[in-house]
Amino acid sequence: TAAPLSDEEKARAADFRRQAAKKLKLGKILLAEDLAEDATGALREAARLAGCAFAVEERVATPPATLAAALAPPLSFRWGETVATLQPLEKGEPAEPAAIVAALSRVLEPAAG
Repeated sequence: TAAPLSDEEKARAADFRRQAAKKLKLGKILLAEDLAEDATGALREAARLAGCAFAVEERVATPPATLAAALAPPLSFRWGETVATLQPLEKGEPAEPAAIVAALSRVLEPAAG
């Protein structure tokens, strides 16, 4: 089994999760104001930052610089079924913002504790 995360690793992961939660909140506000294009950018960054938290938690050497990297192996397993919901964001395809918000909220839930 892997060694538990150090306090520094826990702090880095928590910081990425906080940043992701802020971007998610911004995305929700922009969606509420009918600014879907701006919201998509915020949601894309929220997902990338969540991937950065996963990278720290999985001890991946480099946090993902792009959403594509955050969704790809070796981190893809951390997203579970959520990866299919986030794929359109990464590909620049039409996305369902409400589903993306819900998926990111579920992924970031553990940070609330």
